[in-house]
Amino acid sequence: MDIDWGYFLKTLCNALSEGSIYALIAVGYTMVYGIIKLINFAHGEVYMIGAMVSVWLFVDQQLHLAIVIPLAMLICAALGLFLDTVAYKPLRNSTRLAALITAIGMSLILQGVVQLITPNYHALPVDTTATVVGLDKVEALAEPREGAEPVAKVRPDQSRPILDNTHPAFVGVSWRIKAGEDPVTVWLPRAAVRVEQGLPAALDTSVVGDVEFATPSQPDTLEGEPAVSVFRLPLKDVLVWITAFAMMGGLHLLVQKTKIGKAMRACALDQTTASLMGVNVNRVIAFTFMVGSAMAAVAGILYSIKVGGGIFFRMGYYPGVIAFAAAVLGGIGHLKGALLGAMLLGFASSFWQGYANWGLHALVPGAGSKDLSPYSFAFCFLVMIVVIVFRPYGLLGRAGADRA
Repeated sequence: MDIDWGYFLKTLCNALSEGSIYALIAVGYTMVYGIIKLINFAHGEVYMIGAMVSVWLFVDQQLHLAIVIPLAMLICAALGLFLDTVAYKPLRNSTRLAALITAIGMSLILQGVVQLITPNYHALPVDTTATVVGLDKVEALAEPREGAEPVAKVRPDQSRPILDNTHPAFVGVSWRIKAGEDPVTVWLPRAAVRVEQGLPAALDTSVVGDVEFATPSQPDTLEGEPAVSVFRLPLKDVLVWITAFAMMGGLHLLVQKTKIGKAMRACALDQTTASLMGVNVNRVIAFTFMVGSAMAAVAGILYSIKVGGGIFFRMGYYPGVIAFAAAVLGGIGHLKGALLGAMLLGFASSFWQGYANWGLHALVPGAGSKDLSPYSFAFCFLVMIVVIVFRPYGLLGRAGADRA
């Protein structure tokens, strides 16, 4: 079996980036639950607002990324304080069900408000042009019916490119041919379509390094050259990793080494005893909401840098649910567990998207054209369920701790 190492390394990079973003969201869930035993289901919307604010500051206000990150964190921290003060603080002594319903209600309210203010998709400005080389060979490959028209998979209403495999690290691209009512997807070798991308100057598109791998299993290029798989490490992926792990390291120091961090740990153990020792419990809870919301804002910023588009009022739902699953998987209320669970689900999601179809055809040769990659979220939940069956309290959770 020939392995496309360039594709494998790109999938690995995506897994690390996806896991890093999930981790920043998951710590917000686990911190709040660790203190007040509440699942803040509005947390995904805080992440969404962080992405929205970052795009607005970066694109519309033309601010540098070094200024965008702290500003978005401050705005989302204020939002977290608002949520605690308005929605959760009045329900401190009520049942968990009441707080849960309130959290879901706040999630819907935030979605509705953002939809009223900005109902459309948002994206970082990316100018993309695609030039077809050897159009006669394209049509010959597709064998379309009369009146067929080659169409690039670029949506006119979005500025980010969504051509399959537009990144230069790929050997080829998929090209859709309109054959009557039924579009036909054809794989073209490298250099069949040349794509030029232009990103804003503040987002450097340079790479850290590149490596070429021979891929004899792939067809040659249209020029007759041997096909190669080139892996290029994008600088923006490295930025995502460094920022995410720096934030996680800073959070660890905050919780373990500072006075407010000790107060947070005391409240997580026993709020009544902490209050008797002079800790202002409500202030600690409010601070916890602010820190968790600020971390979600960073996740939204990193998502907008990594993906470049798809930023809209409902974008927080799936990442929020997966991040919650990551917190449960690692052990709800455990910061290191949230990081471990997020990385595990990030790898599960990315490698499922990258290799599920290959695995299907390897196991079931007659499977046809069934595409399994959209089921990555379902696979993540399957991983969580399998782990929870054998470790009900999560990977790093304690047997005596409360469960979500």
